[in-house]
Amino acid sequence: MWKYLITASLLTLGTLALSQAESTPHRSPATPSEPPSAAQSADLPPTLPPAMFTGTVRQAYQVAADMPGVLAELNCHCGCDSSQGHRNLLDCFSDTHAVG
Repeated sequence: MWKYLITASLLTLGTLALSQAESTPHRSPATPSEPPSAAQSADLPPTLPPAMFTGTVRQAYQVAADMPGVLAELNCHCGCDSSQGHRNLLDCFSDTHAVG
């Protein structure tokens, strides 16, 4: 009797595990987007000069100035989209909002 219950339990668990594995969606890796062209970069808002700041804030503004196309593709999650009309993370560096 116990042998039957153990076998039935193992078969049930195996079936559930297989059905769960098959129902899990397979995701393909994200493909990197093309870097922005010069024309696209010209349409992006300018950042404030990094020289206006010191320390890590200066470094952050330098990164934003060096890679505006990347920051333009990232969402900011601080709520500045509704409070200040920002559309992406680059917009935070076009004013002093990114300071803190």
